[in-house]
Amino acid sequence: GSVDEIWDQLLIAPLHELPAEDRQKVVLLIDALDETDFKDPKGIVNCLKQKVRDLPSWVGVVVSSRPEHEIKTALARYKPVCIDCDERNNLGDIRLFVKHKLEQLQKMRPCNMSKERTKQAVESIMA
Repeated sequence: GSVDEIWDQLLIAPLHELPAEDRQKVVLLIDALDETDFKDPKGIVNCLKQKVRDLPSWVGVVVSSRPEHEIKTALARYKPVCIDCDERNNLGDIRLFVKHKLEQLQKMRPCNMSKERTKQAVESIMA
């Protein structure tokens, strides 16, 4: 079937049929949209452009993509928030996250890594 048919059959219909007590706020994550054939007029980007509004109000959508003009234009009606991963603040957040994960790993499997070595490891990962 087409992308639109699959979207309707696998997402829209089942979500609308859920009993009210089973409806909780959920987020649909679509990763790497730019790695699809986003220029295909029958593809996933056009489907999202037309069909996101058909999702129940308790379903949110998060899309990750490189900033391709066609994708940004197609999804502009949804007022997307763009996050630049190379922005200084975002790099700082990523650096803190990596440091935190390394510290968690050290607690799970102690290896006596010095703070300086941890800092070097974080910088190496971020390079």
